[in-house]
Amino acid sequence: MTALIEGSRQRAAAAINTELVMLYWSIGKRVREDVLGGERAEYGREVVRRLAERLTQRCGRGYSRRNLFRMLQFAEQYPDERIVSPAAAQLSWTNIVEILTIEEQPKRDFYLAMCAHEHWTKRSLRAKITAKLYERTVA
Repeated sequence: MTALIEGSRQRAAAAINTELVMLYWSIGKRVREDVLGGERAEYGREVVRRLAERLTQRCGRGYSRRNLFRMLQFAEQYPDERIVSPAAAQLSWTNIVEILTIEEQPKRDFYLAMCAHEHWTKRSLRAKITAKLYERTVA
């Protein structure tokens, strides 16, 4: 019985995680396309600040200005849903946020793939980045 319950809980948590990651990507995409629409940076910051206030009031925590900019960055760095969807099923939002701190696209893609394949925690991922796994592996 316990195994049945635990298995069900794990599948439910994985489904929720996938849905949240896809939601955050979709929000970032909408902010980029519909809200900002290519406007100048100063205008964009103010729009995102107001949007964050409204979303936080209506939907609760998790929609701060900082998080909205992370969602926007996620959608900008990974604009193709065909890449995002499989990653969303395997990575937590905290892992994705950690990967977004990496500037070079090939390096981001490496850590994205490795993190998904090896099921790294955020702490493990950060340790691999700090230890320069990409540079040691690719070089």
